[in-house]
Amino acid sequence: MYPGQSVPFATSTRRYRIEAEPAAAAPLAISGLGMLPVRGGGRSITYTLSAGGTVSVTITSPTGRVLRRVAVGEVADRGRNQLYWDGRDERGVVVPAGLVLLQVTATNDEGAAVRASRPVVLTR
Repeated sequence: MYPGQSVPFATSTRRYRIEAEPAAAAPLAISGLGMLPVRGGGRSITYTLSAGGTVSVTITSPTGRVLRRVAVGEVADRGRNQLYWDGRDERGVVVPAGLVLLQVTATNDEGAAVRASRPVVLTR
């Protein structure tokens, strides 16, 4: 046998079937979660989504008590997103300085959900 020569394998006919399937969507992920003070005592909340979906953003105490639901079921696009929190709890009272937990939950169209959280120290 010399390089470049082919060898017949079989005399029978072979049939192949090729099936194309849609590519699986990338898993939903939350990154870049942060909170920065803005003028007037409020806070700017930022996060990045790997894909669009619905988002809920909650501020809780270190013990898990919900202080404020900043967004519930809000539609968010892929990429960087930003929300404003006025620094108040559900009753309208200013949240005192100290530790809070920022939680973002995102759900895609297929129902897959992810959550990211980050402790934040509020200063006045």
